[in-house]
Amino acid sequence: MKEQHRDQLVARLSDSEARLRAMLENVLPRTARTGELVFFNSRNLPEGYSPNLVPVEAEEMFGLASECAELREQLNEPLMGTVAQLYLSACREASSQNEHRRGPRQLSTWLLAEIEQS
Repeated sequence: MKEQHRDQLVARLSDSEARLRAMLENVLPRTARTGELVFFNSRNLPEGYSPNLVPVEAEEMFGLASECAELREQLNEPLMGTVAQLYLSACREASSQNEHRRGPRQLSTWLLAEIEQS
């Protein structure tokens, strides 16, 4: 990969990660109180849930997290422990069939604590 192209990808990744972090820091405290479905999105929607119940922010955060994951893959950078990986993991858990999965309030509280530590 050419250095200029790599630099552009690194800049995009940095911008996307900063935007995702800012959105999560804004949304998660509210979600921890209200239980909004911010971990559901077009790719992680349990059976029986209508897509119109999904907040617009959830799709935007999912898109940013997916973009970050793709950029990290292109750059051969680790994904584990990043804000994007943590959010995508929470999305998968929220939509899983596991009867012991955490709900949106618990996931929001957990994710906010993880983000503050990173």
